[in-house]
Amino acid sequence: MIRCLLTLCCLLLLPLDASAGPRTQEARDKARAGKRLAAERRDAIDWESTERRKRVNLGDLSAENRQRISQSTVPVLLPRVPALLRNAVLFVGDGWYTATMKGPEHHVFVRGTRVSRPAQWNERERRAIMDVKDSLRVTRIEGIVSMSFSVHGAAYNVEIECRRGQRDRLCANDGPVEQLFKGLALAGGARDMGGPGGRR
Repeated sequence: MIRCLLTLCCLLLLPLDASAGPRTQEARDKARAGKRLAAERRDAIDWESTERRKRVNLGDLSAENRQRISQSTVPVLLPRVPALLRNAVLFVGDGWYTATMKGPEHHVFVRGTRVSRPAQWNERERRAIMDVKDSLRVTRIEGIVSMSFSVHGAAYNVEIECRRGQRDRLCANDGPVEQLFKGLALAGGARDMGGPGGRR
């Protein structure tokens, strides 16, 4: 009789133990996510140097895009190409923005962020990467040429995606993305925190 009671108790407790596992893992995941968010920072933007950049013609942008740009705490850099600006789709978030533009045979993507988080390197990893200082680099995946760089306290990424892949001259070499990079101009942004020229 006692053995039956013990068996019954074990069976009754089993679902509770089984369900506790996922809940415990979920709590741990939330705790890790909370720590990552706590470690994130909004880097200070050098608005003084930003203001010296050439400007895009805001008349080439829709009223909705101009409104979103005015809310961006990241300097919004866009190519000075009217045809691209007229069909641009912009999204602005907490410390970042993205812009998608459509050309005749390609798409252009520009992203900027001021959100960073200290890397959790151990000493061996830190020694291995301490000599890496390059900010500007070009990478290529089939049909996509990407350029990443940091300027004015923010990190940016510019991409050209070609419909015909490497057969398209825009993606066959680095020239077009380099020209796009050189032609990036300031569309605007909101000064919200410390840094040269910013509000505290």
